[in-house]
Amino acid sequence: MSSSPITQVPDHPSHQDSNSLQKGNAIPTHLKLLLRGVPMYVKRDSLVSLPESLLVAIFPNGFVLTADKNPAPTDTSGLVGESDFDPKCFSYILEFFSEAAETFAKENQDHSWEAFSAGLVGAYSRQFDSARYSLLTKQAIVVLREELEYFILPQDKSNPLTSTADIITLKQLKQTAGQLLKADDLVFHSMLQNVKRGNNIVERELVDMLCDCGFTRLDRWFYRELESKKTFITSVSLVKLKVEDKDNIMESAKKLMVFWKKPARKCWWDYTLTKLDNIQVRLWVRRTWILELSFV
Repeated sequence: MSSSPITQVPDHPSHQDSNSLQKGNAIPTHLKLLLRGVPMYVKRDSLVSLPESLLVAIFPNGFVLTADKNPAPTDTSGLVGESDFDPKCFSYILEFFSEAAETFAKENQDHSWEAFSAGLVGAYSRQFDSARYSLLTKQAIVVLREELEYFILPQDKSNPLTSTADIITLKQLKQTAGQLLKADDLVFHSMLQNVKRGNNIVERELVDMLCDCGFTRLDRWFYRELESKKTFITSVSLVKLKVEDKDNIMESAKKLMVFWKKPARKCWWDYTLTKLDNIQVRLWVRRTWILELSFV
């Protein structure tokens, strides 16, 4: 087993269009997006500043602009980008990144910080590349996303639930299970349970690292929604990298810079026997975490 608490994976070739979005090639400065039928307007610079892992989630098939069938009178481009992404989650992401950038700029206007930054950059220039001491000039944001897929099986393996009545019952059980899993919204609950069961040192180190950088063990997912007509739950939480003192900046960089522009994944399964609507079932849950560090 790898000693790394989370595995880095290369980008899929289908994500090339999202890379073009980040480069801003021939993209209008103001964009209209249609997210699940909801029109949203965003500046190009705000969109391209989002990390790769979020852009891939928003535009899994790449970013494509098409002719807008219902353009606004003030829209000069006549183009729209469509996506099956929850507009509530998109608003949360944009607002968080915007607020983080504004707050960082206001808090670091004093000349003492500028002098300190210049001195530290010079001192570490031979040891760290430009990305590592971006922590001195930009706000670092830890992006954590969870993709949860669940499966319900009858406790009695001899009964495959194939009749029409069984299928209707199974659909109802899936809805009940989805609501229960959505309500179980503590970020680290499942992983800490695994740590307790198997004394998993690597997973405990991952939780410790994230808590050192801004999360807490009692944090709840800021966004957590059950996808319509699917046994799938999407969760997102963003935190500003916690730097308690200036001397701790480089220590934080060592922990998280490996995830800058290199989103990493961790996948694990949970299994339990549970009773849903007075019916005993086997509930399997597959969780995938996507972790990335971003600057704004």
